[in-house]
Amino acid sequence: MDENKSLITIFFNQVFLTFGLAIIAISIVGWSVGDVTKGTVSLLSLGCEGLSYKSLLQVFIFSFFEGIITLIFNPNLFIKKMMLLWRIVLVFAASLVLAIVCSILFHWFPTGNFLAWIGFIASTTVGFMIGLIYALIKIRLENKKYNELLTNYKKNQKGDDEK
Repeated sequence: MDENKSLITIFFNQVFLTFGLAIIAISIVGWSVGDVTKGTVSLLSLGCEGLSYKSLLQVFIFSFFEGIITLIFNPNLFIKKMMLLWRIVLVFAASLVLAIVCSILFHWFPTGNFLAWIGFIASTTVGFMIGLIYALIKIRLENKKYNELLTNYKKNQKGDDEK
């Protein structure tokens, strides 16, 4: 039961983290160029006025499926033996496919506009890179913490052996 509760907690933490960050990013874009894209980008249908309930729900749906992707590639849950680089590449690829599917299904921007797709893929890549940098910094800090704990443990063991 505790394992399932933990899985649910991990999942919804990821969903709401993704949702929150996406809303912040969309809000910044909407605030800066919302009136210019008002008639062409459905996410920014209200222009600089804010996000519609419809857009919020669409972003939540995206975040929900992004949470599933994150769970699938979580090294402690399902795919346990995969090199970190491949895990990152596959998460990025799956996330990009999800974003493309959502963009088409929800008409987030004109699908026939080549420049819109370039901008979309570029912004998705930048967003992913920011997340990747965060994850790598977090991993380094955790590794440093665990190495310090291991060093202290070894010192304590060595001291106990000498007694």
